[in-house]
Amino acid sequence: MGIELFGTVGRNDGSVMGKSYFSCPAGQGVFVRPELVVPYMSEGEGPSGTVRKGDEFLAVVEPLRAELTRMQEELQQREAALREAREDLRNVMALHDAKSVELEREREEKSRMIILTTTACRNNVTATTQTDEDKAVEVKDLEIQRLQQQCADLKDLCELQEDEIHRQREHADDLAQIVENLRREHEEERVRMVEKIRSLEEEITQRQKTTAEDSAKADVEDMHLHAFQQQQEKEALRILKERYEQLYAERESERQEQEAKWKRATAEYEEALTQQREYKNRLLNEIRQLQHEIKDMRHSRERERVLQVPLSTLERDEYESQIYGLQWELMEVHEEMFSKRYDHFLAPVSSWNLPADVMRALSEEIMSLEPVLPFTTPEKCQQSRMVLFQMHPRDAEGGTITAAPL
Repeated sequence: MGIELFGTVGRNDGSVMGKSYFSCPAGQGVFVRPELVVPYMSEGEGPSGTVRKGDEFLAVVEPLRAELTRMQEELQQREAALREAREDLRNVMALHDAKSVELEREREEKSRMIILTTTACRNNVTATTQTDEDKAVEVKDLEIQRLQQQCADLKDLCELQEDEIHRQREHADDLAQIVENLRREHEEERVRMVEKIRSLEEEITQRQKTTAEDSAKADVEDMHLHAFQQQQEKEALRILKERYEQLYAERESERQEQEAKWKRATAEYEEALTQQREYKNRLLNEIRQLQHEIKDMRHSRERERVLQVPLSTLERDEYESQIYGLQWELMEVHEEMFSKRYDHFLAPVSSWNLPADVMRALSEEIMSLEPVLPFTTPEKCQQSRMVLFQMHPRDAEGGTITAAPL
């Protein structure tokens, strides 16, 4: 502190190289001779020393720039893989829609043939035959409804798969945005540090030019003051370097954390994509089975015409008892197959991160449809529906119809 003077010549307000170490009231300060209020730097720390420090900073920043470039290239590769996955998903949906249209057209053709067959036979049979025809038509309607319900279930599962893929895609986009923001922050930090180093070099060079003549006239007190200023400058540079290293360590830690998150998200996305492909193959197999069943139903029209021949009361009772027995066996087979394949069909869906209410609703819906879900092979379905009544070889010439042995 000192006495109040008029003017500011020779007064230090407590700041060195733009950094304030203490504050002074108005008109007060640490007073020295005006020619001594200048920065001092030895020959070893002249412009060449500052340039070397700038080169060291650039050498630290260059690996960061290369790492950011590599991360950007990896992000572009991930985006290309994501576009390919989207294209595969669109192809699968188009194939599924085409199969649905074809199945609906075949169902309408089947219904029309049943109506024509029923109309043609209604004029030539008795009331008992009409009752059997109605039952046959009801059985066919139930079969068609079952196939429609199965198609609806498959479509719902496809929609759930699409929602999961969409969620994984959004998560990957968010991670890509985070990586881009970190890259931009690193670049801005590097530019700021380079600008600050350049400004310090210019300031030191300017001060050296203005103090070149006065430095020769300095005495012992001047040397002590210059040494103090040099120490202050070194301390400021040390603090600046520590701050830079601290910021660099923080940014590196954040980058590693984001990279780990990105790898985890990529692994989850690849796993979900693999499950989606496997489940797509299972859905295509189910659609092929449905097509085989419809084809078998089309080939069974001749046997259905034979079944419409009037039967005696005893034969009809026998056939009904056999039908009830086979229906009971078919229900038991459905229950057994459902219990064996429940984990196989629902394990990929339950492993996804879906909301609890969606999973619970899906499980309840599948459990409620347990008696009609076709978890069986086409051969079993054909045997349970069509092998019941056949033309006996010995009675083929006489026109007598007998039931096939169970």
